[in-house]
Amino acid sequence: MVLEAAKLLQEVAGSRQGAAISIEKAIPIAAGLGGGASDAAATLQALNELWGLGLSLDQLLRLASRLGSDTAFFLYGGTALGEGRGERVSPLPTFPPLWVVLLRPPV
Repeated sequence: MVLEAAKLLQEVAGSRQGAAISIEKAIPIAAGLGGGASDAAATLQALNELWGLGLSLDQLLRLASRLGSDTAFFLYGGTALGEGRGERVSPLPTFPPLWVVLLRPPV
């Protein structure tokens, strides 16, 4: 999704600029935790800044919706509720600090 995000941004902005992108994460592939969507959102934000495109959050949200169902969610940051396919995002109050344990059985 990162490459798709970069190509989409180039296409929309009419840019021929490039970037070397490296990703390090520990989210399992296809775990349903939004790993690919968060990578795509981070790519849109980073390249918008790096390339000096000056796209607004609304413009980035429209691009994000073309990349995947929940990509827009990750452009907001903070605590939020995603509804529909993930394209409707409502900010929520910050939760108090708490521990969360996620288990992913090898099924």
